[in-house]
Amino acid sequence: MSDDMSEQQEVYARAKEEVQKWKLSKLGNDDDDDDEKREGYELSEVVTQAKPTILVGVSTHARAFTEDIVKEMSQHVERPIIFPLSNPTKLSEADPRDVMTWSQGRALVATGSPFPDVEGKSGERLRVAECNNALIYPGIGLGALVCEAKLVSSDMLYAASCALASSAPCVKDK
Repeated sequence: MSDDMSEQQEVYARAKEEVQKWKLSKLGNDDDDDDEKREGYELSEVVTQAKPTILVGVSTHARAFTEDIVKEMSQHVERPIIFPLSNPTKLSEADPRDVMTWSQGRALVATGSPFPDVEGKSGERLRVAECNNALIYPGIGLGALVCEAKLVSSDMLYAASCALASSAPCVKDK
């Protein structure tokens, strides 16, 4: 793959020979001149070629997860996992209502900002889970202060994660 990749990154990397067959595009801002743009791969091309099962949005590129991208992804995975995590809400990569519509209610969606409830595949009301790391750090920080911890261990992070997970809408609303 590449000498500058970690072992963990190599697991997900694609062979150069495979990627060379993908369609290159000129990438940049709309107001950039062509000579200011660089060649790269559009997200839609990556989804079409790599067939991911999950999209995690942390780009603050509003509406980057388009209808075409979600529909393409939904063709090759039964339950696409789509996390438009950027915030504030106006910079989210997708609106959960759109994702649910475009995936015919099959997507598993969590966001980084608050969104209103969505309609599920059978017309049921579903609460959109907010999956922002900002939800856990205040609690970890307060816990560390209260117990005067000198170090936050892996076990402490695991316990905090379990406590937060137990309050997720899919668990709490049952």
